[in-house]
Amino acid sequence: MHTILAARTDFSVGESILSPEKVVEAAVAAGEKVAAITDTMSITGMIDFTNRAKKAEIKPIIGVRLRLTDNPTWRPDKDAGEKKKDMPPVYYLTAYVLSEAGMKTIFRLLSLANTDDRFYYEAKLGFEDLYKELDTLGHDDLAVMLGETQGVITHPQASDIIEQFTRRIGVENVYAPLIPLDSPYFARINMLSLDLIAGGIQPLLVRPAYYREGEADAAQIMGAISNGNKVSDPWHKTPFHEDFHILDRAGMQKQVLKAAERMKERGAAGAGSAFMQGMKNTDALADRVVYVWSKAPASLPKMAPDEFAVVVAECKKGWKTRFAQPVFGHLPSPAEQAGVYKERLTYELTVLKKLEFSGYFLLVQDVVNYAKSNGILVGPGRGSVGGSLVAYLMGITDCDPIRFGLLFERFINPDRIDLPDVDLDFMSERRHEVVDYLVHKYGASRVAGVSNFGRLAAASTIRDVGRVIGLNERDYRCSKLVPKAHGANVPLPACAEQVPDIKEFAEKYDALWPIMTRLEGTIRNFSQHAAGIVVGGVDLVERAVVERRKDSDVVNWDKRIVEDQGLIKMDILGLQTLDVIKLALDYIRERHGKRVNLMRIPLDDEKVLENFAKAMTTGVFQFESGGMRRLLKELGKDGTITFEDITAATALYRPGPMESGMMDSYFLRKQGNEYVEYDHPLMEPILQPTFGVMVYQEQVMQVARAIAGYSAPDADKLRKIMGKKLPEEMKKERGKFVEGCVKTIACDETWAGLLFDKIEGFAGYGFNKSHSVEYTLISYQSMWLKTNYPVEFFAAALTLLDEDKLPGLIRDAERFGIDVSMPDINISTSRFEIATDVRLVIPFQRIKGLSSKATNAILEARKAGEFTSMADFVSRVEKRVCNIKVQTALDKVGAFCRVEQTQKPAKDPSRIRDLIELLPGLITANVPVNRDMNKGKMAKEQIAEIVQTYRDKHGPGTGDADGMPIKPSFGKDGKFMIITDAPTGAEEGAGMLSFGQSVTCVIDAMSAHGLARLDCYWTSLIKRPKADKQVSNEEIATYREYLAQEIKVLEPPIIVLMGAQTIRHFIPDFKGKASEAAGKVVYSKELDANLVIGFNPGEIYFSPEKQVLMEEVFQSVMDLLP
Repeated sequence: MHTILAARTDFSVGESILSPEKVVEAAVAAGEKVAAITDTMSITGMIDFTNRAKKAEIKPIIGVRLRLTDNPTWRPDKDAGEKKKDMPPVYYLTAYVLSEAGMKTIFRLLSLANTDDRFYYEAKLGFEDLYKELDTLGHDDLAVMLGETQGVITHPQASDIIEQFTRRIGVENVYAPLIPLDSPYFARINMLSLDLIAGGIQPLLVRPAYYREGEADAAQIMGAISNGNKVSDPWHKTPFHEDFHILDRAGMQKQVLKAAERMKERGAAGAGSAFMQGMKNTDALADRVVYVWSKAPASLPKMAPDEFAVVVAECKKGWKTRFAQPVFGHLPSPAEQAGVYKERLTYELTVLKKLEFSGYFLLVQDVVNYAKSNGILVGPGRGSVGGSLVAYLMGITDCDPIRFGLLFERFINPDRIDLPDVDLDFMSERRHEVVDYLVHKYGASRVAGVSNFGRLAAASTIRDVGRVIGLNERDYRCSKLVPKAHGANVPLPACAEQVPDIKEFAEKYDALWPIMTRLEGTIRNFSQHAAGIVVGGVDLVERAVVERRKDSDVVNWDKRIVEDQGLIKMDILGLQTLDVIKLALDYIRERHGKRVNLMRIPLDDEKVLENFAKAMTTGVFQFESGGMRRLLKELGKDGTITFEDITAATALYRPGPMESGMMDSYFLRKQGNEYVEYDHPLMEPILQPTFGVMVYQEQVMQVARAIAGYSAPDADKLRKIMGKKLPEEMKKERGKFVEGCVKTIACDETWAGLLFDKIEGFAGYGFNKSHSVEYTLISYQSMWLKTNYPVEFFAAALTLLDEDKLPGLIRDAERFGIDVSMPDINISTSRFEIATDVRLVIPFQRIKGLSSKATNAILEARKAGEFTSMADFVSRVEKRVCNIKVQTALDKVGAFCRVEQTQKPAKDPSRIRDLIELLPGLITANVPVNRDMNKGKMAKEQIAEIVQTYRDKHGPGTGDADGMPIKPSFGKDGKFMIITDAPTGAEEGAGMLSFGQSVTCVIDAMSAHGLARLDCYWTSLIKRPKADKQVSNEEIATYREYLAQEIKVLEPPIIVLMGAQTIRHFIPDFKGKASEAAGKVVYSKELDANLVIGFNPGEIYFSPEKQVLMEEVFQSVMDLLP
C-alpha cells in the first residue's frame, strides 16, 4: 500500500502549504517508497519533486488535478443578466502520468486551459478537450481517478463521462476514489464509488494532503492570504475538514477502518473488501508508472547546417573588424594577436565545439545584430559573457576579455554541460521590438517568457498573516524592520534574534509566530520574470505548459529549472541609460552634423576621469547615490583615478563589501593609509591591481590556480561553492585546496588551511568582474558625453529620466553653466529642446495636465509659422484638445512670455507657486515665504501658555494623565522650526527637547552650515516619549491640536520634518523612506511654509553614513533662509 498518492504542493496556490521538499520529507518519515503529487492545474513542482524523491530513493509519480466544465468558453451573457456566480460548475479529475506520451498530453491540456478562450478567472478545460487528447493515447500513457473533492464522480452525467474514459484508455486506467476521511462528505463520495466498483471500475485508495499534521490553521491562513480576504470575512472559505495531512501506513490503516465502519453504518455492503482492493491498487498503479522525469537535452532553433563552421567564420570576420582600429582606445599588438588572442580563441572554439554551444551563440548574435541594424542601442555586455573572446569577436559584446583580464571559465565551465546564460541590455523603450522580432522570426509557438514564483519573505509573512488575522496595522509595523544580510532576506527566526521589536512581536503573538515561520517561503502567486525569454527548437508545449501572464505567453518553469527542460533562457533587459545615450547621440548628430562612435573613445580621458574623481556623477549610470559619490572622492583623493578604480567601485559598493570593510580597505590602501600585503608572492600579480583586496570572483579562481594547482574548470567550481557557502561541499573543497597547495608551492597544511579560510571570507563578497567592466563601460560612456557634450547629455537625461531625478539634474546642469528655461510656445516640443549651448527649454509634456495629444496639436498648428500672441495661438490650435485648461496651464508657466510683452518673465518669483505645481520635479527654486518666524516676547508668552495647557491637561495627577509632557526648545534667534516624532528618553530626562546624545548628529549637521540650536524652535508631534515602538494615531490625536497652535503662533517660514510620522502628518501622500528624500523641499499652501524633509536622527546610530544626508537637510534650510 502507498499512502501518498494525492499530495498537493504550494504550486496549488492557496490550497496547500507543502513544498515538494516537504512532501518528500514526509514520505521518508512515513517509510514510503512511492509518492505522488497531484497539484491543481499545475505540474510545475514536478522537477524539484522528482530530483528530491530520487535522492531519497523514492519513486516519484506525477499527477495533476484537471479542472473540467461542460462549457469551458462560457462568459456571462450581460443581456440575460448573467454574472460570474452563474458560471457553470467545475469538476475535478486526477490524471496520473504513466509514460512520456502522457506527460506531453498534460502539457498540451494545461496549455489549452490557459488560452484566452478557456481562461476566465481560472484555467479550465471542457470534457471534449480531454476526450480529444485521450483519443491520441494508448492504454499505457495516462490513468485517471474520478476526483476526491468536487470530483467528476459527482457530475450528473458521471456514468456517461466514465464510459467515455473507459472506451478511450481502458477500464484498467479508470479509478474510483475511496477516501479514508471520517466525514459525511467523503462518506457520500465513497458510496458513489462503491456503486461504480460494483459496475467494474477499479477502486483506488487516496487521501488528499495539503499540510503536515498540526498545520491546518497555517494552511487556512495561507488560503486567506492567497484570496485577499481576512479569516473573519463572511466570504472566507473555511475548510470543512481539518484532517488533510500526510499519514504513514499505520495512520492510514486506522483511517481506513473508520471510513469502512461509517459506510457499513450507512448500509453499504462490501465496503471492507473494496477498501482492501483500493489499497492493493495503489501498488498496481505505482507499478504501471514508467515515466520518471529526467533532464532534457537542449532545444534551440537550427541556425545553420553547420553551426560551428558559421561561428568560426563569424569569428574570422570579427577578428578583422575588431583589430582594424582601437576599441575604447586599445588595439592589441600584432604579437598579442598572434599569441594570447589566437591561443584564447582556439581554446574557446574547442570548448564550444565539444559542448555543442555554437547554435546558442548564433541565436544571441542574431538578436544583437537585429537590434543594432535597427538603431536599437545594445549594451557592451552583461554578466559573465564578457569573459568570452568569441562573443566579443561575434559582436555579442563590446568588451575585450583579454584586455580586462576576464575569464572564459567564469562564463562556460568546460567540465559542465550547463548551457551558458547570456544577458543582454537594450534600450528600455524599444525592448519590446526585440521580443517581437524573436516571435516573428522563430514563431509564437516557440518563444515565450519565463515564470516567476512569488514567495512569502520574512517581512511579507508578518504583514500578510497579521492582515488576514485582523491585527491593526501598527501592531505589525515591525515588518518594516526586517534586516537584510548582504542584500539577502534574513529568515524570521534570525530576525527575532537580531531585532528586539520583532522578538517582542513574536512573544506577544506567540500563537501566530509559529504559523508565520511555517508559511515563510510558501508560494503566494505566479508572475513573469522581468527579462527572461526562451526560444525553443520545438514548440514549447513539447517541453512546458504555456501559460498567460497579462498579455504575453510564459512557460510554467522559472529561471532556475527552465534549462532542465532543455529550454534556454536569454535575459533581454531594458536599460534606460541606453535610451539616454542614444538620445544624446541624436542631439549631437542634429546639432553638429557628426556621428559619435562611443567605441572609439579612450578610457583614460583626463577630463572624464577628473569628473569621476570629483564625483560629478548626477545622471551617470551606477554612480548617482551619495554613498557612491563619497567612494569616488576617496578613490580620487590622491589626485588620480583610473578606469580600473571605477570598475572596482561598482564591485565594492554593495552591502557585503561595505559591511566587511573591503571597500574601506581598498581606498585606504590606494591612499597609502593601510598596509598592502600578500600571503604569497604568486598572489601579488593577481591582487596588485586591487591593492591586495580580493574584489572579484575571477581573482578567487586565479589564486586557486596559482597557489593550489587547480584547473580552470575546478577553480570555477571552487568559486561557485564558496559563493554559495555550502557546508558539505566546502569541507570537501578545503581538503582538496590544502592538498593542492602542499603539492604546488610546498607549504605546510596549516598555512594552506588558513589561506583557504581567508579566501573564503573574501569570496562570499566577491563580484563578477566581467559584469563590473561591462557596466562601467556604460557609465564611462555616460560621463564622456556629459563631459564633452554637456548640453546634449542634460537634454537627453531630463527628457527621459524619472521625476524624482529631475531636481538633481537641474541643479547639476546649473553647475555646468546650463540654464533650464520654462516652456516656450514657439520652441518647446515633446522633448527638451536645446536653444543654445547653455540653455535648454522644457517640453510641453512636462507640464502637468498636457497630454501627448495636446503637444501634437500645438506642433501641428506651429507648422504654419510661429505664434505671434496668445490670441493667435488660441485661434490656430485644435480647441477640443487644447482646451481652456491647457491654455491656462501654458499661461501660468510663462509659455507666452516672449510673445506677450506685458507678461512677467517666466521665472518671476510671483510665478514660482504655479511653476512648482505645474512642472513637478523641474523647479529647484523654492516658493519665497517673505516673513520671519515670530520670536518676540508675545510669541514666547503664548508658547508658554500652550505648554502649560497641555501639561495641566496631560501631566501627572491630571484627569487625563499621560506622563509629563516635554517642553519645546525656543532658540532666541529662532529662524525655523524642527518637529520630531516624539521626545527621546534623554530629552525626557532633560525636560526639554533638543538635548541628549541622540540629537548630537542634528546639532553637528546644523553646525556644518553655520547654524546652531539658538537658530531654531524645536518641538515634536507628540509631547512625551511614545508608548510603543511607533507613534500611534491615538497619540497623534491627543497632541496635534497643540502643535497646530504652536505653528499658528510662530508662523515659521521653514519647518524641518524630522521623522516618518511627522512627515506623513504634514505630507499624507509621501511615499518611500524619509532618508532617501532627505533635503527635499515641499511647499505647503495651507501653512504658507516650506517643509524640509528630514528623518529620525536615531537612524544615524545604526547607519553613521547617513550623517551626510542630515547635512543635506540643513543645506536645504540654509538655501531657504534669506
